[in-house]
Amino acid sequence: MNQEFSEYIVYVDESGDHGLKTIDPNYPVFVLAFCIFKTLDYVKTAVPLLQDFKFKHFGHDQIILHETDIRKDRGNFSFLKSKELKTNFLNELTNIVQITPFSIVNYVEFLIFILLKYKPKKCKTYLKLTMPTTAVLPQ
Repeated sequence: MNQEFSEYIVYVDESGDHGLKTIDPNYPVFVLAFCIFKTLDYVKTAVPLLQDFKFKHFGHDQIILHETDIRKDRGNFSFLKSKELKTNFLNELTNIVQITPFSIVNYVEFLIFILLKYKPKKCKTYLKLTMPTTAVLPQ
């Protein structure tokens, strides 16, 4: 590889809400995940395996493997409604992940702790709305 370029490829994705105006009580976190590949591993392993997988299942490699769509059998993944097809699809994808060298670094922020620090009045209101009546609210 050209030494002028990075030795690593990094993909970053987020989940949850980074704002504090409304917090989903069913998912009160903000998550950042970093997927880090050595460039050579990415080029020689990840790309060819994922391209083969995508061409096999979709006839092209432009598809985005979005977890929510796969899990809910939506859009391009609607063909996964059969339990056998979905199991085979997920097993094949899992195998690719298992044999591809990469690292995951994540950051998880529990939004309630940010509220406690920066907006304590809003935090008490949030806790009253989402916690059992026996919950002890912070002072």
